[in-house]
Amino acid sequence: PCTVVSGIGGSAQVGEGLNSTDIATRFADALGGKAEGIYAPAYAESADVRNAFLTHADIGRTIAHARGADLAIVGVGDAADDSLVVGLGCIAAKDMARMRKDGAVGDILGGFFNVRGEPVAVWIENRVVGLTREDLRKIPAVIAAVSEEAKSVAVLGALNSGLVHTLVTSVGVARRVLELADRPR
Repeated sequence: PCTVVSGIGGSAQVGEGLNSTDIATRFADALGGKAEGIYAPAYAESADVRNAFLTHADIGRTIAHARGADLAIVGVGDAADDSLVVGLGCIAAKDMARMRKDGAVGDILGGFFNVRGEPVAVWIENRVVGLTREDLRKIPAVIAAVSEEAKSVAVLGALNSGLVHTLVTSVGVARRVLELADRPR
């Protein structure tokens, strides 16, 4: 038996099967375990609202369970104007453009980074209801799963961040990431 815990809140605007709690439930069902979700938005309107969510007993307990995970499976987002977080209104297109100007290429659990894996736009992380970059570093095994070749630069940044221990991807993404890594900066 296992427990699958969401590492970040969700959005009512995301289709079924794409919300973090839905994904955790599907994993738990496949593994014969149980699921635990964060019933809050992935991005709060402000750091103060985020902090209010984090003080809620249910949300705090779930995040504490996620922090104690033996294994994390994460996706890698990109910093494009057509990314899911922009489409859902979690991040305004102008803010995404600002982050790209500052070097953002992608994110893991709402923590954006540049191609060298360095944090970018910490101001947006202060709105994330979920695990922090520091929380993720303490989990013994972090697996990133990415299939979109358009996210290759984001994958390189994720690998350079030191947050990811294992990458599950396609041959096309792997080749593209290796090509990007071999280029002089």
